[in-house]
Amino acid sequence: MHEERVISPRDGCTLFPDHPDWIKCCNEHDDDYWNACLHEGHGTGETRSSIDREFRECIRAGGHPKVAWIAWIGVRAFGWMIWYRYRRCRKRGDKRLPRRSRHG
Repeated sequence: MHEERVISPRDGCTLFPDHPDWIKCCNEHDDDYWNACLHEGHGTGETRSSIDREFRECIRAGGHPKVAWIAWIGVRAFGWMIWYRYRRCRKRGDKRLPRRSRHG
């Protein structure tokens, strides 16, 4: 069964400049994290690693290969915090996103 894709509240490129050339990649990365956690990968077939790789390739395809690697290192190093926050919400059966703030 294919689950409906949910658009997450977006905060742009967390802890990274919101540049017009890659903001779309950041927003899609947020959505992909939420959807994979919400549906436990069912219908998405995505893992955190594959989502982070797609994020890197999105930025690279926009003509920024060095930025792509820097951003990828950031999501690999710190993205686990968001990934597991989303998983906790899903395990509680909460289909709403946890409140997120640019200020912590």
